[in-house]
Amino acid sequence: MERDSQTVAIGGLQSDVEIFCTNLERSRRFYCDVLGLTVVHSMPDALRLDGGDGRWLTLWRVNPLDETGMNEVGRHTGATFALAALGDQGWLAHVRQQVAQGRATIGQIAKENGLSTLPSATNFVAIDCGRDGHFAKAVLDELVANGLFVRMPFVAPQNRCIRVSAGRPEDLELLRDLLPKALSAALAR
Repeated sequence: MERDSQTVAIGGLQSDVEIFCTNLERSRRFYCDVLGLTVVHSMPDALRLDGGDGRWLTLWRVNPLDETGMNEVGRHTGATFALAALGDQGWLAHVRQQVAQGRATIGQIAKENGLSTLPSATNFVAIDCGRDGHFAKAVLDELVANGLFVRMPFVAPQNRCIRVSAGRPEDLELLRDLLPKALSAALAR
């Protein structure tokens, strides 16, 4: 199946929104009847839909055996929220600012504890615990045991890091309080 590679602007961002579905007609009804989009181009295996306000997407028919594991409701819901978020540039700018501030705070907390961070353009920061994966896992376990959910990569050498999301200010204050204790406990093991 050949796809149109056109990229269009959605809310000032360059994006190509595509939804893969097993039942093209049911998906068309959802987007047209519920969200008010209209069909602007029809192909045997695809429909291009337009909201008239810069929102658009392409629905592609796929074989159910080719699915990625996410059901159609999940894809529809995710696309709906993504399109809405892209349409609210004020909120998007606010969230980007909060995430940037969260990353800076995580970097400051790491530095206060003699640790470094890896550069990040996402909503999380990898804090290098300065030792091996076993030590990082011990730090992670201490943080989780005290109510702070963090993750860590599974493959060396990245597994010497813990991954902290740029959360709310009160969550990051909890990190500021718990990280020194977790590091001490991990060193004592």
